[in-house]
Amino acid sequence: MVIELRKIGVIGPPDMVEKVLLLSSEYPSVKFVSCPYENEKLAPKIVKEVQHKLDGILFTGPIPYHISFEYLKIRKPWGFVPYTTTGLLKAFIDFMKEHPEKLRKPISLSLDTLKENDVIDMVEEIGLTVNRVFVKEYDPTQEIFPSFLRFHVELFKDGKIDVAFSCLKSTWKELKKQGYPAFLVSPMRNSIRVAIDRLIMEMDYEERKLDVAFVLFKFRNKDDFLRKKDMIKVHDGLLDETHRWGGMVVHQDPSTLFLITSYSHIHRITDGFKVSPFQELLDEVSGELSMIVGVGRDIGEAEKNVREAEKIVEHRDQNGVYLYDGRSLKKLEPGSRERIYTKITDERIMRISKKLGINPINLKILEENFLKVRDGFTSDDVANVLKLSPRTARRILQRLKEAGFLRMVGKKSMGKGRPKHLYIISKEEM
Repeated sequence: MVIELRKIGVIGPPDMVEKVLLLSSEYPSVKFVSCPYENEKLAPKIVKEVQHKLDGILFTGPIPYHISFEYLKIRKPWGFVPYTTTGLLKAFIDFMKEHPEKLRKPISLSLDTLKENDVIDMVEEIGLTVNRVFVKEYDPTQEIFPSFLRFHVELFKDGKIDVAFSCLKSTWKELKKQGYPAFLVSPMRNSIRVAIDRLIMEMDYEERKLDVAFVLFKFRNKDDFLRKKDMIKVHDGLLDETHRWGGMVVHQDPSTLFLITSYSHIHRITDGFKVSPFQELLDEVSGELSMIVGVGRDIGEAEKNVREAEKIVEHRDQNGVYLYDGRSLKKLEPGSRERIYTKITDERIMRISKKLGINPINLKILEENFLKVRDGFTSDDVANVLKLSPRTARRILQRLKEAGFLRMVGKKSMGKGRPKHLYIISKEEM
């Protein structure tokens, strides 16, 4: 009996495609199809040409995926290899080997694609003495290659940096061509394995028709830039979540995301469908957002329930979170900390919230818990009180610090880990 292998198309620059194919022996039930390009702009064309022949699509990075999404609908399960700080660490090591003379004094560097907090954390962890770090995160409203290249080149010309790190191969190649010291940040093999495993699991969802939950996120901000920014926040947050418990995130159109995951997971994180899921992500959104959770015996039924629920809630609070199983519609309320502060009426808090893009409930709780703490508090303290991830807590503290509402007063040893910054609220009223 001949078993037909499932086909996964690997889309990316030739060397990265080859890097993925080197792991093919670890996946005997899959046939990897090489789909290389010379430039990221060609990714949508390749997807359009080959997706009907494939069972899944793996992009070798997030950028070719985002470019493809801008131009066409991807109809197959897909995944991409994430850029992580592990790849950045390898690039840092390459730099230190190649330019040991530059390490005699603090260096200034530029980096694209990765998130600023992740870069700063990595620099601190490896003990690299840095003067300044310039980071340009991925922005879907700008053409990627020219904006990244211009970002690095202008910093070099102004004498502000000693070295550049890029996650985009075309940018790295052009910087090298122009004679600038530049290093490419590439995903490591473990990141590739994780991406392949997740994609295979998502293909299993399609084939095995497991009991699933189909979650629709509808972004209603009328400002295109802010809506895209909100979508990327939620999209990236959902990807972080699905790394831990599985699932598939899909861009449907410029204002809609879908999450496909297991019924049991949604049941667990909503405390038996009592409270709304993903509250931490919702808190990060600046504009209006509605969420509908449809559950069913398979993906088709779950999606059908979402579509029916959309029609039902048209004349209700469209910014709510709803659950629909095909029989009854239930509105899910925020978790307990949000019920304590169902509405923030403090104009001062609302003004700061709007200016800094921080949820007003988080600001209110943070102020009440830490205003009188004079010996300092850490990002972990804030994460515990606000019930947020450490990364989100650090981001909130960074924004407040930059706006002058917080002041660093030292560091606190955390045992084996590196010391944590200690903050105090620097104004009696934030």
